[in-house]
Amino acid sequence: MHNKEITILVGYHKGNNLIFENCLYYRFFNVKDGVVNKIMINRKRNESTIDYYEELLNNFFVDKKLISVGYDTLKMTKYSEEYLGVKLVNASEEKLNIYFTSNALYAFSEIENLIAQIKSRDFYEYAINPISKNIVERMTIRPSDGDRSSILYVLNNSNTSYLNIAKQLGYYYRKNNHEIDQDDLQIIFSLIRYFINTNIDSNPYYEYTKDFLFIKCNKNAFIEINDVDLIDEIEKSRILDDLWLVMHNLIPKMPLQEESIKEKEELKRIRTRYLESKHLYF
Repeated sequence: MHNKEITILVGYHKGNNLIFENCLYYRFFNVKDGVVNKIMINRKRNESTIDYYEELLNNFFVDKKLISVGYDTLKMTKYSEEYLGVKLVNASEEKLNIYFTSNALYAFSEIENLIAQIKSRDFYEYAINPISKNIVERMTIRPSDGDRSSILYVLNNSNTSYLNIAKQLGYYYRKNNHEIDQDDLQIIFSLIRYFINTNIDSNPYYEYTKDFLFIKCNKNAFIEINDVDLIDEIEKSRILDDLWLVMHNLIPKMPLQEESIKEKEELKRIRTRYLESKHLYF
């Protein structure tokens, strides 16, 4: 992408004397400092704008991790139709906004499914990179502002913020009332397990109250979660059950999410046998 922010409007063409087939059409705009300017495309006769659209998508996603997905509506003018769309940001800080008219919402569903797949892959891989290098000391997981999900690693921003945030990975998830986005949940579960296993050189431990969960992994690495709804989901996912077993040296590391569910009964038996041996079971 040559421009840092591009907005695409997608509509549905019912056909006319020149265009016989019903099809989607695309309009492209450059956004700079909040000012929207139409991008003029030089194309040959009968050449579809979908080629330019697909090229933009390819340039935005290839070799650039997606780090933010948001949902929004747009009206170009006071009396124009309202568009429904997605707002995307990649790791190169490029922004791509794609909005759809009401009669093109089937195409919105298609791009939404594609983005969900890319998000699950890119968010996870983006986080795994610094975690695997042992340079994440603090992972914070909390609801986002607005209808979006995002993830960001901060090496050091002491020069730009009084908070002096350093070596921090932040995951901000979509939440509507008490419902957390399911894609976000699965990524979060995987990242928590991976983070613990990567920083397991000393026995980890956790402590929590009703709305705060703190997981300490070693001298420097820890996870902070401040949301009662997410804590409830983490408990249901068996993360704390498995972490308890790791804390007591009953298993060597956190199993994968699917492994934990599959081996749930055996993991429960390990806990029960340990408690009985200590005369703590009741």
